[in-house]
Amino acid sequence: MAQLKGRGVGSTVSYYVNDHIGIPQELLDEDGNVVWSTIYRAYGHTEMQAGICQPLRLQGQYADEESGLHYNRYRYYNPLAGKYISQDPISIRFEYL
Repeated sequence: MAQLKGRGVGSTVSYYVNDHIGIPQELLDEDGNVVWSTIYRAYGHTEMQAGICQPLRLQGQYADEESGLHYNRYRYYNPLAGKYISQDPISIRFEYL
């Protein structure tokens, strides 16, 4: 997976190194240097991060630095507790049950 920032001459490309289930482990710059890395603990909590800020976490999750929660499109996940703190929106609509 690659990340493109900017357009034209000033653009940069970074490459994600993912594990076997697609979780980002490292981010490499165009020259192959590690610019971000992390160590994950149980339930997706990041124990240590090095380098630039990179918000992608477990599949489909986007880390919110301010709250420490991970956003999953319609609800928030707490990686320290290992559970969602928001209700699944599909369960709100009873016609789907």
